[in-house]
Amino acid sequence: MDLEPSPGAPGLGYYRMSLRDDQKLSRYTAAAGYERTMIELAAIGLFESRILPRLHALIRRIRFYVFADGLADTSAIVLLCFIAQISIDYLFHLRVDLRATLLLVVIAVIGFSVWKRLIQPLMADLDVADAAMIVERKFPQLESRLISALEFSALSTQHSALSPQSSALSPQSSILSPELVDRVIEEASRIARDLPMDAVLNHGRVRRQSGVICGVLAVLVGFTLVAPEAMGTWFERNILLGDAAWKQNTYLVVLNDEDQDGVIYAPRGDDLVVRVQARGRRPRQVEMDLRFESGRSESHSLTAVGRDEFRFTIPRLNEALTLRVRGGDARNEAVQVRVVDRPGLVDVAVTVSPPAYTREPPRELQAGRSLIELLHGSEVEIRFRSNKPLRRAALLRDLAEEQELTANEGTYAARFTPDHNATYSFELTDVDGLMNTRPRQFLVRMVPDAPPTASLTIVGVGDLITPLAELRLELSFKDRYGLQAAELMHEIKTEEAGKGSIPIEDVSPGSTQVTTTMQLAVSTLGVLEGQQLMLQARAQDQNDITGPGVGESARYTLRVVSAEALLAELSRREQEYRQEFERLIDIQEKLRQDTLSAAAIFTRGGGSRPSAINFATLERRQRQIARQVGHVGEQFRRIHQELVINQLNSAQVEKRLVDDIVTPLESLASRAITDLAELVDRISGDPSSTAFREIDRRQDQVVVEMRRIAENMTKWEGFHETISLLQTIIRMQKELQEETDETLNRQLDDIFQDN
Repeated sequence: MDLEPSPGAPGLGYYRMSLRDDQKLSRYTAAAGYERTMIELAAIGLFESRILPRLHALIRRIRFYVFADGLADTSAIVLLCFIAQISIDYLFHLRVDLRATLLLVVIAVIGFSVWKRLIQPLMADLDVADAAMIVERKFPQLESRLISALEFSALSTQHSALSPQSSALSPQSSILSPELVDRVIEEASRIARDLPMDAVLNHGRVRRQSGVICGVLAVLVGFTLVAPEAMGTWFERNILLGDAAWKQNTYLVVLNDEDQDGVIYAPRGDDLVVRVQARGRRPRQVEMDLRFESGRSESHSLTAVGRDEFRFTIPRLNEALTLRVRGGDARNEAVQVRVVDRPGLVDVAVTVSPPAYTREPPRELQAGRSLIELLHGSEVEIRFRSNKPLRRAALLRDLAEEQELTANEGTYAARFTPDHNATYSFELTDVDGLMNTRPRQFLVRMVPDAPPTASLTIVGVGDLITPLAELRLELSFKDRYGLQAAELMHEIKTEEAGKGSIPIEDVSPGSTQVTTTMQLAVSTLGVLEGQQLMLQARAQDQNDITGPGVGESARYTLRVVSAEALLAELSRREQEYRQEFERLIDIQEKLRQDTLSAAAIFTRGGGSRPSAINFATLERRQRQIARQVGHVGEQFRRIHQELVINQLNSAQVEKRLVDDIVTPLESLASRAITDLAELVDRISGDPSSTAFREIDRRQDQVVVEMRRIAENMTKWEGFHETISLLQTIIRMQKELQEETDETLNRQLDDIFQDN
């Protein structure tokens, strides 16, 4: 509170006297040289009873006025801080961190004001001497009497406590007379008694400051009464730092960050669709301000979608930004957009463990491969790490959740046993809530375990065999993961079909490939003439998941006939092969004639090579004859083999077929005719008369040899037919004998029954 000093008067501090200074008091007393008895006690008592209480009261009022003045200033500052805080928050909707910072600034400003305007002034040392100085400055007519009276009163009070020795002063040493002191105190008391000491105070200022205090209280109380909701919102947001929202006609909610505390996590490189929902009064237009991390700023108008939603797409976002939406009276807090990578798989390893029966070790697929082919019963393990921390990871099968995964030292592992073709993938959700929208897919394709393969070959026979035949069987079995067993299946076609099997001893469990031969005596199977015998090889694997798998060879059906029937069939085939061979003789003779024609053309041309001669054609025809002759030889060898297998071979048959037919045919095909074709090929480069004569000579030899073999075929045909006829007669005689025996036995039975 301001005081009113007289014009030109020095400040309060200049007149302040420290009457409690003992050293100063001692010097002053020694100089005065008077005793308590020399001062009029009545004047001092009147001064202390009337003037000093008024000075003390003035001190108290000065302190009150100083307090009121500081309180008014502090109240004004508080009101200004309140207005600034509520205005800034209402206009800009500050985040909680910015509101906390603003609250700290307000507390600092108000605290500084309290210290400077209240605490520090009230701590000032103000006593009656200071009050007397203030009064002297206001009322110059006192002419320093009040100050002198206060000093004399203090001196007398001090001397009253001194010892007699110290208070006895010689009159010669006194510089002040008691009468003078008494008169000064009396005049000071008389003049100050009627002075209005309150006049030193600026009452108008204190009234104004009181008005300021009351005004501030009135504004705060009035605002609380008029807008209690706004006051409560301010208190909740700016004092308690809560999340209360300012009341407004329009509320804009950024739907992207409803559950993320004002932060949007956008995938890097993706389009970010900002969705804003208008609640309350729908604004006609919603604007969005963007400030990118690089420093550039943009403003865009959002597109209305539906009744209360607005959208804007930020294409291919690759840097962080801050966005703020506004529309109507809504001014939202800034929303941070952080660009992050979507979660993904790294260090992927796929291991397939085949079923136990395969005896194969686990295999790891090549890195980057997404097609997994496996057998039924195989276990698949997919291990991976993520490029960022995950909140959740799950294995999906055909887009349906299969199992949830947990990390072990940062590595996730999914183990499963597929039972059908399916597509597996992983759904990843990182700590920011982002998912892998394009997950890597693993296509599992079930590969069936192929059944074992079985092969059966009956060497050297056709469709007909005799009951005495001994068959040579070639069997082959194969399975990738191992055979369990194999057998030869046989079946006799009768009214009551007889079936059976013969195990293949060479096939042991676990073997993957077996090739073997066996001799089968048809007589051991109990097959009779006129019946059919079916043979088939069968193998079984070790598949204990979907199997066992069974593989079967082609089925052979053999007709069991008599020796006569087989010989008749073989005779028919011999005749057929002989006719084919005779046709080859005609072809060879025609080729010889064509060769002679080529030689004649060569002779007429004077030894030059005419263009009409096509040596390549001659060579090709000669080689074709060689192959066909070899084929005929093979057919006759098969006839011989069938005779051997069916126990119909003899020395004469061996000589006729092998020595006189098969061996010469094979010699023709492999040497004579083949050498002739090579000779034609050699002279095609340098033809000459000598060469043509050599070719003609050899062709003649080939034709002669072919005719000789053909004669052997014809010579033995009659013999063979005779033998067949005799065998037929013997068979018929045997049948007649059996019928006769049967008739005699029946007649004997009738005779004995009659008796």
